[in-house]
Amino acid sequence: MFCPKCGAENPDGSVFCQGCGFQLAEETTGIDPTAAATGYAPGQSAPLAGAPPASATGWTFAGFVPFGIFAFLNGNTMMGVVGLAVNLLLGPLYIAYAIYIGIAGRKLAWENRQFSSVEEFEGTMKSWNMWGIILLIVGVVGTMFWGCATCVAMMSAAGGSSY
Repeated sequence: MFCPKCGAENPDGSVFCQGCGFQLAEETTGIDPTAAATGYAPGQSAPLAGAPPASATGWTFAGFVPFGIFAFLNGNTMMGVVGLAVNLLLGPLYIAYAIYIGIAGRKLAWENRQFSSVEEFEGTMKSWNMWGIILLIVGVVGTMFWGCATCVAMMSAAGGSSY
């Protein structure tokens, strides 16, 4: 193999010319020079920054995941503490917190957590949304059963039934 710059003969498979140092071929080490410079492994991109994508707006049911877990795990400690306090101390007001997270949760997650791609963000929000819906349904059904059981217990204690 001859160097196109200086004409020196080099062994086949050489990456650099032995005479002038000119790069003859791409390195085959498997290390991406740009990734090595940024500190990210090959195939891994840097976290996204800047304006949130369109998918960072809109409703999410993640607010119905109790105890501020959504906020804590998406990097917003303050909202996590608020969710925990409201859930434990002011139970009925938790619905207001859940609605706030439902409205602003996607934007808060985008701003406070690092995602490597919009697709990762969308997948994460889809999972949070699914768990929020499941827990909302479990909470509503559980409340209904608790209410019915309480009514039956009160009627039994009163010695009668309206059946």
